[in-house]
Amino acid sequence: MPSFRFRGRFAAGRGRPLSFAAACVVALALLGRPAVAAMEGHGAIVNGLAVSADGGRVLSASWDYTARLWDLEEQATLRVLNAHVASVNDVVFLPDGKRAITGSWDHTAILWDLETGEEIRRFEGHINNIAGIALSPDGQTLATASWDHSVKLWDVNTGALLHSLEGHATNVMAVVFSLDGKRLYSGGYDTSIREWDVAEGTELRQFTGHENSVNDLAISPDGERLLSASTDESVRLWNIGSGQAVLAMAGHEGFVGAVAISPDGKTAISAGM
Repeated sequence: MPSFRFRGRFAAGRGRPLSFAAACVVALALLGRPAVAAMEGHGAIVNGLAVSADGGRVLSASWDYTARLWDLEEQATLRVLNAHVASVNDVVFLPDGKRAITGSWDHTAILWDLETGEEIRRFEGHINNIAGIALSPDGQTLATASWDHSVKLWDVNTGALLHSLEGHATNVMAVVFSLDGKRLYSGGYDTSIREWDVAEGTELRQFTGHENSVNDLAISPDGERLLSASTDESVRLWNIGSGQAVLAMAGHEGFVGAVAISPDGKTAISAGM
């Protein structure tokens, strides 16, 4: 099973992220594990969460400028990843479980050695906040979504910039890869979801229907559906083949900042305020 991620998102300064405890409960519930978590240590709001493939460790990203690696059973901090100079917004495990990547408002992403807690390399090139990151299924390509209106693709092993994807009219909030890693989906303040060819770095099409910022994206385990969270108070389910929304869910009474799909693809969850 791949690692699981759940992220608090905010848009246009109106929202606040999930608490760490709430995010852990959500993630564990979707993984089918008892929803028990009481880990403390961050000095500010927790903005992102990733659970390892074996379910034994958690990575948290915080406004206190750090990310933390936790032992879930012991509910104890294993490592404090401290090299960013602004809020850490997102975090993801690499497939080997021994490394992780963080994205920050300091405009950079960092690759970490989780066994030592040391920085391996830094991905630099954005000129504004990194709001979201995604890793290709093979762990070779990193995507970063930024408020500089761009998405950038990086070689994880060398740190080289592969492509800068330009097309969004304003801040980009979220990115997610297709299951084969050949396509990337991005969403942002301009209300659009865009599909990109990863190898060529070109835009293929847009999914339209939201009436406000797209804040988070998740792809189904079968790779055929895309879930989006928006400031327009809705969650939409898209058929990737047709590019059409097949379901619009309107139950929130405020912006929706995060979405996730369970590993069996039968359940989805959204969070907002």
